[in-house]
Order: sequence, then C-alpha cells, then structure tokens
Amino acid sequence: MTIFRLQILVITSIAVILSGCGKVASPSAQNLQTGPGKEIRVYYFHRTLRCPNCLKIESLARETVQTFFPVELESGTVQWHAVNVDEEDKKHFVDDYGLSTQTLIVAEFSGGKQSRWKNLDKVWDLLDNDVDFGQYVEMEIRDYL
Repeated sequence: MTIFRLQILVITSIAVILSGCGKVASPSAQNLQTGPGKEIRVYYFHRTLRCPNCLKIESLARETVQTFFPVELESGTVQWHAVNVDEEDKKHFVDDYGLSTQTLIVAEFSGGKQSRWKNLDKVWDLLDNDVDFGQYVEMEIRDYL
C-alpha cells in the first residue's frame, strides 16, 4: 500500500509539472492595454514556489473573475493577470504594491494610468469558505466598475 501511494504521488507530481502549474493563459502584465477607457486589472502576485493555499487562492480568484465577469473579461474592461514576481521583469511589482506574500490586488487604470488599487488581504481569512471568498472578491471588483 505504501509503494502504491508513493507511485500516485510521483505520477501526480509529474502531471502537475507537465501541465505548467501556475501558468495562466492571460496577457502579460507588461503588455497591457493603454487605451483611454477604464480598465480593472485583477492581479494575483505569486512566487515560483507556492504552497497548496497559494494555489487555491489563485484558483478561486480566477474562477470568481471568470464566473462573474465574463462580458467584462471579453471586452477587456476586467483583466486577470497571474504574475510571478520572481521573474526579473516582474520584480518591480513587489515595490509598486508593497508585496510581502502572495497577494490579490484590484487596480483601476484610466487612459493607461493607474488611479487606485486595493490589496484584497481578506482572501487569506476566507480561504476555507469558497462561497464567502468568491463573494468578497466579486464585491471588491464590482466596487471598481
């Protein structure tokens, strides 16, 4: 039985690595629209090495954005960005937003310039309640629309 569990663990680990865990098919945080319209950018900032809770926060936040803002995502009014701050060209975000851990940020941009932003730090407290987590993230984004 122990060997079987070890085999499952190894197979699962390989599958996660090969699936590109943590990579999101989304526009690069560096190559964002700079048009005159209002944009709401939802950033999930993370490091290369992540724990299960960090992965869960990203998954729940991305799912919330995709579920409640499909039209806004399609139009570009709301944008989802998972950003690895360990990448050299993304390190500036640590200073830009005062990051000390994996963080979910909602930021408003008008005419390509950021006008306000908020750290959604309650996601850590709501991690064990998917419904409350989703409602919190949804309401914070709606406050920016």
